[in-house]
Amino acid sequence: MAQSDHSGRIRKDCGCIWSRVNIDLVRIFLLWFVIFFYTLFGAAVFSALERPSELEAHCKWNRQLAEFVRDHRVPLEDLRELLGHYEGAVAAGIQMEPRRPRWDFSGAFYFVATVVSTIGFGMAAPATLHGKIFLIFYGLIGCSTTILFFNLFLERMITLVTFLTRRCRKQKQRTKLSKKHNTQPEKGDGQEDWKPSVYYVTLILSTVTLLVNCGASGLYSTMEDWSYPESMYFCFVAFSTMGFGDMVSGQKAHYEARWAYQIANSLMIILGVSCTYSLFSVTAIIIKQMCNWVLSKLFSLHCCGSQGCCSVAGLKVEEPADQQIQNTSNHPGICHVVKASHPSKSKCKCASTAVKTVCQSLDTANSATFEHEIRDSEKMPKYDGEKEVFSAVRKNCHH
Repeated sequence: MAQSDHSGRIRKDCGCIWSRVNIDLVRIFLLWFVIFFYTLFGAAVFSALERPSELEAHCKWNRQLAEFVRDHRVPLEDLRELLGHYEGAVAAGIQMEPRRPRWDFSGAFYFVATVVSTIGFGMAAPATLHGKIFLIFYGLIGCSTTILFFNLFLERMITLVTFLTRRCRKQKQRTKLSKKHNTQPEKGDGQEDWKPSVYYVTLILSTVTLLVNCGASGLYSTMEDWSYPESMYFCFVAFSTMGFGDMVSGQKAHYEARWAYQIANSLMIILGVSCTYSLFSVTAIIIKQMCNWVLSKLFSLHCCGSQGCCSVAGLKVEEPADQQIQNTSNHPGICHVVKASHPSKSKCKCASTAVKTVCQSLDTANSATFEHEIRDSEKMPKYDGEKEVFSAVRKNCHH
């Protein structure tokens, strides 16, 4: 077996170049390449979709500008100077159509809500030096507090999902056993050990997030005079905290039931961002699991061809049916990373995968390092179903 040194690397054991590779570093580079090529793909698609419209808008604007200069006999330089002043006025909040004030109390409240939620629509920003300096300190505390709220919301969501799915499964099993044996199942029959898989939790969170988006889209479509697809677009951009600023809710000068709509708008944004953040956090676990699967295949193809196994800086890949990815370091404070067991052919893959975090503290002064462990749900401790998934994602940070 390979032995680990104090630097966390594995000494040479199987005569291959992978014997000195740190698995965490490899995972980072793998994700970097995935993000890079995913970015290239997105750039190609958006360039193909949006570039023709941009060129058409440029041509239309230049034609209208030339016609205006010709019809009104206005010097082009003077007109461009006027338009430059108007662009500055727009940046300060001046619009041709009547809009609500940006910096009255309600407008400022909406602005700080976009700050602490990290949405940042960009439709308003401090113009004074004092406001910009205050924003730095205000955003530091506000964003940190909101991220903590999102993490606690995620934990409660996972707890609720686990509780409800376990209750439904127990009821279903009791009904089945009652019909089959005409007897009530005894307590301690193993039902308490069942935990929902991370895929099942992701499916439920996706459904909840979709319902929230659909409800919010109906509200914005009615109140903002947007089409329903435009409202769905706005909800995703806002709830995912991208916040482009091309569409912003609550900016018209007059609304029916204005205060009721403002309250509903604020609640929808908080609920939508919380649900979307929870979905992103759980989906990140699945993406990491996929990365571990890719690494297991990569190392199994290049290492120890005849020996059937390889230990490389925390990654152990075995050729038998049950492949494992785990940390082999015994240093205190190092987490066992990931253990992925393929289910038997008679079981569903989705039902046999569970997620939890196992970690030890480095010391009292340093925060613990967390990694995720994916293991067979039948082997997990009793009564920890409500902790297994959210403990794996509680340390995911909001971007």
